[in-house]
Amino acid sequence: VLEAILLAAAAQPQDQLNKVVSARGGRELKWLIRGDEQVASIEVITDKNTKNTIELERPVGNLNQVKIKQGEAPAQRQLRHAVSFDPSSPKVVPLSVSMVDTDVSKVNDPNYLQNLYTRAVQLGRRSLPQEIVSAIIDGAQGIEILTEHSNPIIHIVFPDGSVPISLVGDGIQRVLRIALELASRQAGTVLLEEPEVYQHPGAIRQTSKVILASVRRDMQVILSTHSLEFIDAILNEATPEDLTLTSIYRMQLLKGVLRTSRLTGDEAKFARTQIEDDLR
Repeated sequence: VLEAILLAAAAQPQDQLNKVVSARGGRELKWLIRGDEQVASIEVITDKNTKNTIELERPVGNLNQVKIKQGEAPAQRQLRHAVSFDPSSPKVVPLSVSMVDTDVSKVNDPNYLQNLYTRAVQLGRRSLPQEIVSAIIDGAQGIEILTEHSNPIIHIVFPDGSVPISLVGDGIQRVLRIALELASRQAGTVLLEEPEVYQHPGAIRQTSKVILASVRRDMQVILSTHSLEFIDAILNEATPEDLTLTSIYRMQLLKGVLRTSRLTGDEAKFARTQIEDDLR
């Protein structure tokens, strides 16, 4: 679902398609479209009544080629996936949507986290990652960019020294990555897939605080989760105003049909605190 939103909202969906396939291990494109069907349609409607619609079409006899049909075409480029545009479709309005991969080990740029931290500081949000680190690592005072052999490295700072971020656990690295990703953005929509993975309860609570702080800055955060503990953390940290901006969608795929139900933030809070309903 998150990847579908990313594809339909992007100005250049073919670029995002390459990223989606690569993130899934570079497997054949045939898995993007269910079964033996030839076409998959994606539609994203915003609260401003703009509508983006794209179609992924699989040519007959070619399982590893997908054509993307959308609105009026920007300049086309030579890409490894075939791309075509349907001129009869309404003009696509590109939205500010990005997918965040919280797995730090997949970052190819050695300066990626340092650049995120720099942008967060430039936007006046230095305190957010500092507070997160202090809250989840006993005795830590925050983070700083130090150098090793003239290379900038983020360090966790303690009263008696510091250690590189690479030496702390995966869960701590993930929550810090999420904090930096959100703090370094001005606005728009951010997609997070299971942000609670590898995190202990304290880190899960801090992740929920980071997400809510971003929503209060008018950022939209759409996330997927299988963790009831993470849902509870979001609901417990949310203010009454936060709950008015929160929705939980429960999804079930039955014989090829995706069925959904929606709970408002207040309904979800009641379901968890009063009747202890499993909202996963």
